[in-house]
Amino acid sequence: MVSSKRVYGLTTPFVSVFPDPITKTAAPTASDKNYPNGFVWIYKNGDTRTSYMYGGLDSSGDAVWILAGPGSSDVDTISGDSGTATPSAGNINIVGGTNITTTGASPTGDDVSVALDAAITLATSITSPLYTTAAATDLLLTGVSGQDVVMKLGDAAGATKFSITDSADSEVFAVDSNGGITFTNFSNTGTFTTAGGTASINASSNFNTVINSGTSTGTVTIGNAAAGAITVDTAAGISLDGATASNFTVTGAADLTLASTAGSIPITAGEAAADAIVLNASDGAGGVQIQAGTGGVLIGNQADCTTIDVGDIAPTASRTITVGGGQVATAGVADTIDIGVDAVTTEATASKVINIGTGTNDTGSLTLNMVSGTITSGTVAVNLLSGTGTKTLNIGNSTGTTTNLDGPFLVNDSINSNTSINTGTSTGTISIGNSAAGAVTVDTAAGISLDAATASNFTVTGAAADLTLNSVGGSVNISATEDDAGAIAINANGGTSEKITVTASQGTGVDSIGLVSTAGGLTLSAALASDDAINLSASAGGVDIDGAMQVNIASSENTADAISINSSAGGIDIVAAGAAGEDIDITCTSGSVNITAGESAADALIINASGAAGAIQLNSGTGGVVMDSGLTVNVTAVNNAASPYTLLGSDYVLAVDTSAGAVTVTLPAGPATGRTIVVVDEAGNAAAQNITISGNGNNIAGGGTLAATDVIDSAYGTMTLYFTGTIWNAQDIP
Repeated sequence: MVSSKRVYGLTTPFVSVFPDPITKTAAPTASDKNYPNGFVWIYKNGDTRTSYMYGGLDSSGDAVWILAGPGSSDVDTISGDSGTATPSAGNINIVGGTNITTTGASPTGDDVSVALDAAITLATSITSPLYTTAAATDLLLTGVSGQDVVMKLGDAAGATKFSITDSADSEVFAVDSNGGITFTNFSNTGTFTTAGGTASINASSNFNTVINSGTSTGTVTIGNAAAGAITVDTAAGISLDGATASNFTVTGAADLTLASTAGSIPITAGEAAADAIVLNASDGAGGVQIQAGTGGVLIGNQADCTTIDVGDIAPTASRTITVGGGQVATAGVADTIDIGVDAVTTEATASKVINIGTGTNDTGSLTLNMVSGTITSGTVAVNLLSGTGTKTLNIGNSTGTTTNLDGPFLVNDSINSNTSINTGTSTGTISIGNSAAGAVTVDTAAGISLDAATASNFTVTGAAADLTLNSVGGSVNISATEDDAGAIAINANGGTSEKITVTASQGTGVDSIGLVSTAGGLTLSAALASDDAINLSASAGGVDIDGAMQVNIASSENTADAISINSSAGGIDIVAAGAAGEDIDITCTSGSVNITAGESAADALIINASGAAGAIQLNSGTGGVVMDSGLTVNVTAVNNAASPYTLLGSDYVLAVDTSAGAVTVTLPAGPATGRTIVVVDEAGNAAAQNITISGNGNNIAGGGTLAATDVIDSAYGTMTLYFTGTIWNAQDIP
């Protein structure tokens, strides 16, 4: 409590005199209470002076200090919604901006008017919405009744445009300054009419044109009976699709031409009817011609089950069915008539049966002529069942005369048909060669298939005779479908020098050799009692061990180096991205843990806990913690340019230089208990330019007082502070 003074008066002795103001280098706080109402506190902050007047206590018992002298002006700062301003010479100016005019009432009024200009000029670039309506409210541009709403573009030559974009800045509608309209998606529910001039749709543009699509059921009409020619011309093909019966008819005496100058004309019908496709020239002299170039004419060349009949319709008169009956009139020219020469599909059960004259002949006669004309010179070849695939040739298989084949018995000698031995229901054994026979060679360009329904083997019994499975241009696949632990076994059982080698000689990919188990695990097991019983070696690259679950490296050997991780040239990184509690643990339950760095550098060994509340604990037994080379702590230099300086988690000693002005140091708001800070007046200027330390919400206890701040105001003064968990304890060393 500051007491009033009493002095002698001229007429009245002992007149009470109000105490003199005090001057301090710190502002008063809520805990500075022991003063009479009206007492003046002068805050000396360098060359600036601020006056406070004591106003008593508030309802919480805290001191109320009234700012009596704000500084060099009547108002210190003006705070706005996007910043603050500092008045000059006591003046507050309200300044207009683009499109805004401010005027003050004249001559003595206290009103300020803020108005928009008659014409609004926008900035050259608008990076935020010019006008935003409230939620669920439309943005309306409303013109005066009888007046248009005009948006004027900058030219009349199409160089500028009015553009509307979506929320992703993609243009959906535009009108250029020449009247051109562009739609990303145009939808019209009423009548759309164009009159005068050419109606152009998709001219010189590379997007699709759709008419009457979706769920539309209306009729599309193009032209009429009296209209001019209609031309459909495109380089990408024309498709006419109809869901009901359709026609394309020329009613006049004019030809209808379907032509493809460089492609094909497929005609396909999906109806299951005998007349699914009809070529009809029913006029008295009409005919049907099928003409082909060197590709010939193929009937029934698709791999299907359709019966193809030639001349199978019951005739009303005798007829001749001729296949390849045209005469050859040029020397050296030969006719080839192929029947069933297409390759059979690759399905194992597919086959071709070609029947020639096999139908039952009751009472009439059947004549089959094959190359029956007189041959005066040249050669005649009759190829039956030529080409690859399974085929059956039936000769005389109907009830009648047996056909005999005489002469040397050759199986498929220079004939391109398949050869079957022991097929059908035969159960006999097929033997090729014997143990004393010469070499057996099976040589083919079309592949070899060995199929068996029971256990089989392919064995080489000779001494030192290798068995080679080699595919020169393809792959070698070994597959087993048995559900058994030994489904596929590769076994070498010849002696102690034996090896099994899997080699990829040219593959450069990371998976040039792959061991893959798509459902189960993968085990590498070795019975050799050696430190290198299993080797993973990459002579030029690295070794990756990746797992979606735990990766475990364990050794049961009882030696000092039971598990060794060695990098002979580079470093070793151990990284874990786990969350809190998913730590990296290095534990030796009975031995020691040695961490050694041989580099001669300031950061040779770093232990870093850089989290906001991270800490490093060193726990030891009775042996304590030994530092052979002394203790070095972090020193941070702080000057007036950095003020106010907020303490970092890495700071310990602050070397403060106030030669350029006073410095404020702000302590952390939520420090850990025991956090210790040392603040030093390094340049010896604190007496003239103080160092103020703010508790940032935590009081500072020093010199027998408890306050929100403390001050170093002596040259080369030092203050040590540590946090008790509730307050900072400070020790001044003047």
